[in-house]
Amino acid sequence: MYTARGFCNIFIITVILLSYSMLSAQIKIKERVEIKPQKAISFDMGSGQFVIEFFYSGQLQDNTVIWKDIIINSSVESCSSRHYDSSPLITGMYKTRIDWYAKTAGTGTYRYLANGIELLSGEYEIVTVPAHTIINKNFDFSETFGFDMDSVAISPGPYDGTNVTVSGRGATCQPNVGWSSYYNTTWTIVEGEDWGYFYDWNNTPLGKTYAGQMTYIYGLGFRFNEGIPDTAYSIVKAVSNGIEKYKKIYQPPKELHHFNITIVPDTVSTADTVAFTEGASLIIQAKDINDRNTSIDPNIKLKFSVLSNEEYGTFINTNGDTLKTTPVQLTDITYGDASAGRIKFAAVRKNPASSVSCRIRVEKQNDVSKNGERDAIVVEQTLKIVMDAPFEVLPTKLSGRSNQTITEENKKPLRVQFTRNNNAIADYPFVLTTNYVDGSGGHDHINPRRPYNTQDQRRDNYGYFIRVRDSRLCDRPFNGQTQTDGGENFEYVASIFGDSMRIIVESANAAKKHFFRDSITIAEKVPDLVLLDAGVDYELVGGTCRHHGPGGTGECATPNNNHYATANVRTNIQRIATEYHRQFPNEVLRINDMSLPFGGKFDINGRWDGSHYEHRTGRNADIQSRYMSGDRFYDENGNDEYNPEAGDYLLLDNNGNNQYDGETVEVFRRITLRENAIRAFLENPNDYDCSDGRCEHWHLSF
Repeated sequence: MYTARGFCNIFIITVILLSYSMLSAQIKIKERVEIKPQKAISFDMGSGQFVIEFFYSGQLQDNTVIWKDIIINSSVESCSSRHYDSSPLITGMYKTRIDWYAKTAGTGTYRYLANGIELLSGEYEIVTVPAHTIINKNFDFSETFGFDMDSVAISPGPYDGTNVTVSGRGATCQPNVGWSSYYNTTWTIVEGEDWGYFYDWNNTPLGKTYAGQMTYIYGLGFRFNEGIPDTAYSIVKAVSNGIEKYKKIYQPPKELHHFNITIVPDTVSTADTVAFTEGASLIIQAKDINDRNTSIDPNIKLKFSVLSNEEYGTFINTNGDTLKTTPVQLTDITYGDASAGRIKFAAVRKNPASSVSCRIRVEKQNDVSKNGERDAIVVEQTLKIVMDAPFEVLPTKLSGRSNQTITEENKKPLRVQFTRNNNAIADYPFVLTTNYVDGSGGHDHINPRRPYNTQDQRRDNYGYFIRVRDSRLCDRPFNGQTQTDGGENFEYVASIFGDSMRIIVESANAAKKHFFRDSITIAEKVPDLVLLDAGVDYELVGGTCRHHGPGGTGECATPNNNHYATANVRTNIQRIATEYHRQFPNEVLRINDMSLPFGGKFDINGRWDGSHYEHRTGRNADIQSRYMSGDRFYDENGNDEYNPEAGDYLLLDNNGNNQYDGETVEVFRRITLRENAIRAFLENPNDYDCSDGRCEHWHLSF
């Protein structure tokens, strides 16, 4: 005997020999059958399937008729199906009867499965045919599952349009605690008694109450009386062994009264909610006055409209074309297409800041009184960059050295975030990139574009990102996806130029790029630079069409982009010019390049590289020397004293006397040092061809 201890247990199958069609029949069970111990005490069927399979000559016998007689509380449930579907737990004695028709003698196997797990198996031998046998096996399950009379069917009756069939047959093959379909069940009309009555399959009226075994109730009917209100209904109660169930019975569907609109989103299983860029199928169902489905001609023409907030939604027709007209109306749609869900609502017009209701209406074109309305809730769906103000960052490599350390001033935190209905959405793919704004930061040249061939060029010219969660350096464009919190955090590291840099994020889905795109423009700049305006003691020069400013030709003379400095340096330059003009009234200083409006690399050649390694922070200025009186000399030992014996020689002899006359030069040098210049030296000495921008000049550093 099997026990709960899980020992090896052997059951003997009882063989009962019967006769069939006056022929002798014999089936032998060849071996003992073992019930697998792991599921013997209690097996939870859940919503699974109990299967009895018989094999003959290696083939599953689908044409075998199998009766599974289930004995519970001395009652028998019969069902002639090879598959037995049930839910929760089963207990009791299972008897399986096998009938074989036109089979030759031979051997086969059988097994009992529950949710794919084998409960028992065995072999049999067919000695003579036709034959049948009964195999008895007590599973002795410890629990049972509950009776649910919701399976009782109520459907339109067979006689005319006013009949409704009430059938309890659906519960026949479901063994239940304390209930069997062989128990008597009493049917009573408990509400709407005057609207109708029960009848049997012989069309015999049975009145307002009927009692009988569920097993034999194959077609108990309910008929509504004639002339009752269209909205009338009745409630029927079934009572069996203390269990009560109720059903509300409506009259059979009548003529069209209105339409019902069901909204089925394409991508999100949230009823009636459609996010920006999403679509939803509209399933139209004809209804009668009692809100029951009714049938109408599938060729009837319907009209679709968006009655409110039409700026947020439109329709897609049966050809897949998006309606772009206003007002949003779609006509000549057949009911057949509408009921099949071939018309879509699309939230592709405008992204709402919060949820809005688009009122959808469908109506019969030749009778607008037959209509239906439904609200489609359109919610935001946004891919965006989140960054705290101020939107500024310090350019990198301001010293001009390639190995300059990146500091916190060179980085700006940002977050890429994707939301739907203001809820974070994980795993959304995006592309993060940058691009500078043409003409920004005083760079008035557009072509050529900044080089992008090497990693250094990409990072110097366009900046790059640091992914915060793992400190990964990410060159643009970077492909990523949102994390579980709906976002990804980065630090943007600035380029070497002063400019306006656009940080851009867009959907990695090519079809969604147009809708899901955001950008923030950040100023890469040295803070607090100010313009040196024109003055009476100096002249501003050096403007070009690459960097506009005074001295440039035509429209390139404005605005003044090449004379920016810190406030202190601007004051120093003005005082130097004033003092020099005081001492030499016939001369004014000609002030060339200082810094660009945002600082950063000053690419004098307009090709994003070249000279001007300084001039990045507003602390440098170039002063043209060729218009200053006095001679210049090459200073071999750098002692600022002219000494031919030490190797010094004249670079410029203004009066041609072959002697060094350096009064103005020495005065200028002394003035600059007195006004806080830390360096004052001649650059490109003795070169007076300024066409390439590299002629002799004084270079001042503060």
